[in-house]
Amino acid sequence: MKTLALVLVFGVVCFGFEPLSPDKTCPNLKLSEFYEGQFLNRCKEGQTPHCLIDDKNRHGRVCIKAVTIPAGECPFYDSERSMIDKRRCIGEDCPKKDIPSNAASIYEGCFQKFRYRMFSRIQMAQKSLGISKYPHLIYTTFRIYCCTVLLKFLLHYR
Repeated sequence: MKTLALVLVFGVVCFGFEPLSPDKTCPNLKLSEFYEGQFLNRCKEGQTPHCLIDDKNRHGRVCIKAVTIPAGECPFYDSERSMIDKRRCIGEDCPKKDIPSNAASIYEGCFQKFRYRMFSRIQMAQKSLGISKYPHLIYTTFRIYCCTVLLKFLLHYR
């Protein structure tokens, strides 16, 4: 039972944004391709499957709570903070009304390449206060450390 609980925790910590293969994009992804594999089973209660572009301009799938995105803006997955953020829509095919974040794949303008500003408002404040020179590295390092500890534990008590 302990191993099952640890596998579930390991999956929650280590699974996140799942990039699509380079030849596929969210707007052109078939529904059967979107739900292939065990992707839907990863979504916990309260989470919705999304196909989004991330802060590295990769198209991919992620299970996350849906949020409302204002008209003229698009959701994207912020992989540094493991959450949905929004940005101004680029191009002609943009949402003209508020949309749920999981509906973005019908708007081509939401999948145009963009430059993501590296730091959020909180991270900018941390940087200006000198709290951390590289705040995004702290989160990434912690996540890698947690995954490593859980993997070692699972391998040891197998």
